[in-house]
Amino acid sequence: MAKEKFYIQCDFSQGTGRDKAFIEKRGAVVGNLVEIKPGSGDFWKVDAVSNTGITEDTLKMLHQVYREGYDSIKPRIRATT
Repeated sequence: MAKEKFYIQCDFSQGTGRDKAFIEKRGAVVGNLVEIKPGSGDFWKVDAVSNTGITEDTLKMLHQVYREGYDSIKPRIRATT
């Protein structure tokens, strides 16, 4: 049985930019440089790490709930006439 991934919410900085996201526990160490979007080549410094985390299934559920809850990030459907 594969070990379940665990995600921790972290605060990040890059120059004057700031962000907050969940990342895998293995990268959630203050001072680490991590890619928030894997494969982007865009590295952010971990500034703070939450003391609790969530499972991958919970992260997927939260993503779905919040994505559906905000009209500004819902996929757009073009009406055809």
